[in-house]
Amino acid sequence: MLNYKSFPRLFVLLFLTKTAIAAPWFTGPLLAAAGKTIPAGHFNFEPYGFYTEYRQGFRNLEGVPIITAGINSFMDVQASIPYDYSWAHGRHGNGIGDFTIGLGFQALRQKEGSWLPDVRFLVQESVPTGRFENLDPNKFGTDQTGTGVYVTTLGLNFQKLFTLKNDHYLRTRLNFVASFPGSGNIEGVNTFGGNEFTSGKIRPGNGYSVDLAAEYVLTQHWVPVMEVVYSHSDSSNFSGNPGFTPAGDAGVVGGAGGDSASLAPAIEYNFNSNLGIIGGVWFSVTGPHLAKFTSTAIAVNYFF
Repeated sequence: MLNYKSFPRLFVLLFLTKTAIAAPWFTGPLLAAAGKTIPAGHFNFEPYGFYTEYRQGFRNLEGVPIITAGINSFMDVQASIPYDYSWAHGRHGNGIGDFTIGLGFQALRQKEGSWLPDVRFLVQESVPTGRFENLDPNKFGTDQTGTGVYVTTLGLNFQKLFTLKNDHYLRTRLNFVASFPGSGNIEGVNTFGGNEFTSGKIRPGNGYSVDLAAEYVLTQHWVPVMEVVYSHSDSSNFSGNPGFTPAGDAGVVGGAGGDSASLAPAIEYNFNSNLGIIGGVWFSVTGPHLAKFTSTAIAVNYFF
């Protein structure tokens, strides 16, 4: 697996490479969404794989196939549904997650000699197809795969390509994302906590994030990437019967919001202008102790 400690050495070796590049090829970055829509009649298939380690021994393996199709000159549609396998303390669970579908709209296009970037507006809806309630309390949350609520997400994606000396290139992306969950009924042990007697309605807090990414083209094949993400979430609200523990204490459902920052260094290898692979490590640097994570990620990008 990739190790974040190996990235500085790899970056140094790659930055010593000086090769003229005919045209830039890109795959990544790992997280930031594109600032350009897919042309009409074309598709972009990008399957992701994540292996994530959390505190207290919780592990998760997730596959996320993402397909994007061009509709016309300024609009595309994107859909994905993850599959999760989790384990902790000798217990495990698996299943599909929440299905998402979204529309992207091209607001601006970068033109040669202009300071204006590509700008894409994204509207996305998450459908609660994953398992979220009546969970097995002996599985330590490994059988949870969804949120149990519909989530509307709005994104504003900026992207700009810079031509540097010696025919090298720098592509930057800046994403602003806001998520607005609806409310949903929950029973028993669920994604938000509780116990077997819990019954009520949950309203998760809104979420906001900013993602800044940069891809530097060293050769036509090799592209190192650095990405910085800041996220904020509001507290969730629960109404109903939280249930009680054997000690007579009320069950805990939902919780306070918080802020976190994470980094995602990666490296791309592009076989040609339509096919590439990217691998990297996404890890938290600030945030609540129990929410800290380290995720090894790999993805293949195929445009056709």
